[in-house]
Amino acid sequence: MDRDKSWLMESFDEALGDEKSLLKDSALVREIKDLGGRYKIGTSLGKGGQKNILSCEDKFTQRQLAMAVLRDSQKLSHNESFINEARIAAHLEHPNIVPLYDLGLNEDNEPYFTMKLLSGDNLQQKIEKRDLSLNEKLEVFLKVCDAMSYAHAQGIIHLDLKPDNIQVDDYGQVLVCDWGLAQKISEVEGRGQLKGSLGYMAPEQVKGESLSTACDIYALGGVLYALLSSKSPHSPHSPSALKERLTGPDIAFQVLSPEELKNIPKSLQAVFVKALSIAKQDRYQTVGELSNEIRAYIGGFATSAENPGLMTVMKKTIKRHKTLSVVLMSSVIFITVLTLLSILRINDEKKQADYARKKAELSELKSKTLLVDLNQEQRQGRIISDSAAELFFQNATNAYKEGLYKESFSAIEQVTQLNPELKKAWDLQGKLLFGMLRFREAQESLKHGTMDKKNKWLIELADLGKTSEGMDKPSARQIYDVRRHIVRGKYKFSGLHAVMFYNMVKNYNIEERWMFAEQSYRDNHRFFAKQSDQVNFKVSQSEGYYTVDASGNKGTRMTIVLSGLPIVNLNLSSSGVKSLNNLRGMPLRKLDISHTQVSSISHLVSTQIEELNIRDTQIFDLSPLRQTQIKRLELGDDPIDIRSLKYCKQLEYLEIPKNVYSEKLLEELKLTDKVVYR
Repeated sequence: MDRDKSWLMESFDEALGDEKSLLKDSALVREIKDLGGRYKIGTSLGKGGQKNILSCEDKFTQRQLAMAVLRDSQKLSHNESFINEARIAAHLEHPNIVPLYDLGLNEDNEPYFTMKLLSGDNLQQKIEKRDLSLNEKLEVFLKVCDAMSYAHAQGIIHLDLKPDNIQVDDYGQVLVCDWGLAQKISEVEGRGQLKGSLGYMAPEQVKGESLSTACDIYALGGVLYALLSSKSPHSPHSPSALKERLTGPDIAFQVLSPEELKNIPKSLQAVFVKALSIAKQDRYQTVGELSNEIRAYIGGFATSAENPGLMTVMKKTIKRHKTLSVVLMSSVIFITVLTLLSILRINDEKKQADYARKKAELSELKSKTLLVDLNQEQRQGRIISDSAAELFFQNATNAYKEGLYKESFSAIEQVTQLNPELKKAWDLQGKLLFGMLRFREAQESLKHGTMDKKNKWLIELADLGKTSEGMDKPSARQIYDVRRHIVRGKYKFSGLHAVMFYNMVKNYNIEERWMFAEQSYRDNHRFFAKQSDQVNFKVSQSEGYYTVDASGNKGTRMTIVLSGLPIVNLNLSSSGVKSLNNLRGMPLRKLDISHTQVSSISHLVSTQIEELNIRDTQIFDLSPLRQTQIKRLELGDDPIDIRSLKYCKQLEYLEIPKNVYSEKLLEELKLTDKVVYR
């Protein structure tokens, strides 16, 4: 056995040695190694918020970049805001959002981040130059809408959207920049201090009230207003205007003069008027609704905001079908001329009657022609709606699979409005409503769906979750029993138990959530692990935080029942757990997952982990620990790549088996004084 371990150790060292030899022989690697600091700082490019923007060169890749640094890095709040902006921007990967490349600390321990070096002008400069045609303006606006729709789907609101923060480069690429005030929707709060750009801030944002995606939709309305009128919706520098907006009657936007309005199509006027509504419920409810209005205008259709009448629809139809309209008009004129000539020849009642009959036939022909065209318009609209419904349905399905339940529900609501005949959409909406614990609404939606055996069973199960008279929500026990039926039922509803638990966490207090967790462990121990003995689930509390020992429980594979609980010490050793994804964001400091099938610790990055035991697990990648404050670590008996531990500056204790890692390697990684052998 010792000889096998010795051979294994030699092979491991030999592999590392070969790798180093290859690195040593590489001219390019030597070049990068000798470069020193990664970035060569250039000239100032400008200022934004609390940041200075500098040009720089990435000496490793020889790429020209922009670097953002804080003007005042001594304030803790500035540093945290700066890093938060960088992390939010890095989370948003979209062709119309400025990409972020790197985040780090310079030699003075001041934060910086690097991003794409932008060319061209910002949108405000484009507006002032007046060098964009109407179609170009609308194309830019649609790209901004696409970026914001994506950001909202990722749970992020911008809160400082304006033409100055939109870049249009020399090649027509449109990029939304400066995410310094952005927030996660799940963490958003009203602000005591006024932040943002007054000219484009929604009324509720100015007043420090609750913030939402409606703020960005108002700002988008302001951007459209600026594109079409060349001025901002409000004076951005007027103290009196600010006072009036805070203390006086709400003003949606500066009213344009008749001269200013004459060059703006009424359809587009109606769109920005709706987007800039004072009450957020009167605005477009999603960015997708707003961008669809612009696409309707470009396609020659009436916008819903202008509430089009029959004459407007007919005018739009004639405009889209110019050739047919010219032919019809020519025919009408020709027939009219013939009719006038005929009148001159009419001398008796018979000819008069014949003329009247022909005139009636002509009128009927004209009416039928217009009716056919309008029917064609309706058919085209139906085709567009059905296509859009399928697209929204796919988005809703994908969001559901990814655990983005809010986004999925928002998309599926659009589907049922666009195409009420799409039964699979009602099925998904019913499942989401069920997961949101809105059981009566879920039943109504499911009744519009496929009504197969599976969904009929779900309709019947919803009766168990309905509230009794005088109750504002079902009891915790009632909800738990419904979820247990979902987990153990004869039909599989993918992800539904997760949606339910997500909403159970949101709607029930800490004592009820502990009941959910403990009862779930007990039931899984009996039902899935087929064990009749008492389950191990011990909980202790200190100063509002909890220690949990759930070791040995083979019946529970996921940590979803523990999500959102303030646990600082968790023992899952020798349990059936396979994934730690539901531990994200937990104030966890100590975790024991030894003797489990866990294969990744990437989800611990967002915790406060300090002590970790991963003996006898499937974990081979330690790199996530570089982003933690890990102090004590226990490794298994099989060798794994430990080079990432070189960067774990807080590490104090490393327990490893003897004769697995060479002294030379441990010394090179500066771990020798931290190692404890067992």
